[in-house]
Amino acid sequence: MKTKINWDALGIATSLACAIHCALLPLFLTSLPLLGFNIIENTGFEYLMILIAFAVADAARPWRVAGVAAASLALAAGVVVGAARAAGADRSDRLASYHAVLAWLDRHPGEILADQPMIPVLAGRRPFIIDSFIFRANVAADPTRLQPLLQALAARRFVAVVVDADAAAATPDGLMLESEFGPAYIRALLDNYRVDSTIWGRSVFVPNVR
Repeated sequence: MKTKINWDALGIATSLACAIHCALLPLFLTSLPLLGFNIIENTGFEYLMILIAFAVADAARPWRVAGVAAASLALAAGVVVGAARAAGADRSDRLASYHAVLAWLDRHPGEILADQPMIPVLAGRRPFIIDSFIFRANVAADPTRLQPLLQALAARRFVAVVVDADAAAATPDGLMLESEFGPAYIRALLDNYRVDSTIWGRSVFVPNVR
């Protein structure tokens, strides 16, 4: 007896599996650093993802549709450029800057706030703000959502605040323009914290003495 494939059911099941995969995989990957697995600034992990992308795309044999190998050649060129970019000198500088900040934080246990959430994650601490872009969007929609951050600064809750700007070389107005969290945040920061160190262009603030 010949088995008849229900293509509609297969298509629905495949779409559902794809939706579940797309929803859970980013959550899983972004949770790995909090579980002790470092995938941020991890060269081996990035090369693995490049190889997987190349293998999956090449398995689709795009030239069967296009009739030429141009698509695969373009893919190979993209992989080469991506690998070269991952190994570039600016990457080394970025890694060195993170390591320098982390070395300072290792000597100062406690909760920290940073413009870049990956800094507390790499330091093995829970970020106060996980996504600065979403945070800014939420504050733009409802300014009262900034209040918990301002209250935490006023209470000097953080042992350190890492700002992606050289506070020693910038005016308060300049810091407000560069800040991820807006001028009210910078005002509260300057009222309650002072610059302790400038590391690779990042300023590390510590609480003022009460």
